Amino acid sequence: MGLVAANRPASVQRYTGTTQAFSLVKFIYSINIFFIASGYLDAGKITSLMFQDGLRATTI
Repeated sequence: MGLVAANRPASVQRYTGTTQAFSLVKFIYSINIFFIASGYLDAGKITSLMFQDGLRATTI
């Protein structure tokens, strides 16, 4: 923490810490939702609808 952060009240420091942790949790959940959705796409029927024009679905 720099000099600017040291001059803040403790409540403001706690608030910024919790918002950073909350945004990290939201980021992790969005990655999980993406992988769950891609798992459903790999199940078959939705990919056959999406890739009717000859494109192949590539797995990561």
